[in-house]
Amino acid sequence: MGNNPPSARHVATVVLDAVEREVLRQQQQITLAAAFEQQLVDQVGAATPKERDIFAEHQRVMGLGEAACLAAAETRGWMLASDERG
Repeated sequence: MGNNPPSARHVATVVLDAVEREVLRQQQQITLAAAFEQQLVDQVGAATPKERDIFAEHQRVMGLGEAACLAAAETRGWMLASDERG
């Protein structure tokens, strides 16, 4: 706990490999690569067959990155913040 108040929580920032593949603009690729290099975000790949199954279900109705993020959140118990509109 240290100096953090009891309600403080560590928030990990990750980019799934499926999301990284959707980054097509050169400047965004450069920015993302720099964030990886500086360890501001972590790169995460697909984990389990269950996650891939959930991903496939979601991909029927949404984009690759959104489907991957939701599948990861569901199977890993993560909270997800998204700016996707639908």
